[in-house]
Amino acid sequence: QQRRSCQELVFPQSIKRETHESNPPAQESTPDTFFTPPTHPSSPASTSSATVAFPARTFADVREALASAASEDNGTGQPSVDDMRIEGSPLVGHVLRVRARFANCQKEECMFQWFRIREGDRTHVTEISNATKDEYTPNSDDFATVLRVECIPPGENSLPVKKETRIDMDQRTRSKIDEMLSNGKGSFKVVTLEEEAPRTLVLEKHKLKIRDATGKTTLSKDEYSTATEILLDEWENELFFLHMARNKDYTLRATSTQERDLLALATRHFAYAHINRKSVRRRGTSREMFGTNDA
Repeated sequence: QQRRSCQELVFPQSIKRETHESNPPAQESTPDTFFTPPTHPSSPASTSSATVAFPARTFADVREALASAASEDNGTGQPSVDDMRIEGSPLVGHVLRVRARFANCQKEECMFQWFRIREGDRTHVTEISNATKDEYTPNSDDFATVLRVECIPPGENSLPVKKETRIDMDQRTRSKIDEMLSNGKGSFKVVTLEEEAPRTLVLEKHKLKIRDATGKTTLSKDEYSTATEILLDEWENELFFLHMARNKDYTLRATSTQERDLLALATRHFAYAHINRKSVRRRGTSREMFGTNDA
């Protein structure tokens, strides 16, 4: 798993596996097989033919190959996706669904893929694993990012249709996090994956702690730093990985998907606030020591 800095984890950063595009040699087309859903990221294949037939490839392969093979058949029999839109509240934990008019094809015949785009950096596009349906539920990694969905209708010359929406958190979640930050403390019941042992994850103003099930005995603690990180499991909605800079790493299970999202968002906010406070103190000390100012 890739490591991420705490700054990358908050406002609005979350990093998964990126799709790094390259141009390997084109493969021979297989007339009988057009496309099967991806099982792992793969690099797109290039082609110069106006009509394209594909072996079983990834979504990225199909998208790039179709984009390079401009359609010469604009007849009424060509499958198409029109008036595509994303319905649902663009909030963490709320289901988003693709709605569109499907001409000369059925929705079930189309290929869908969701992507995460870091706000302020349109080049930072991540293909979201296991997000290949016409609906998707944003998690805490999607907070303050832009989600893009692409749909490719069936047919050799069909081009992808794209729609985007920015993800926020709902007011209830925001209020809970604000309350924890104001109190300088928050706690969550979790279970370790290895031992199936109940634990309490405690967020304090300056430190992150792992305590026993009673919440009284501290088993591990660490000051928030740029090395503090939470990685969400892409396949099991309650699992997450916690890295503590100078102490043991944990794979933990939250009590629910919603609790995992709240836990991850709260941890990132506590860490961000602590690192900002330290940064401000350092700048203040520097001005006092060297007589500098911001003018």
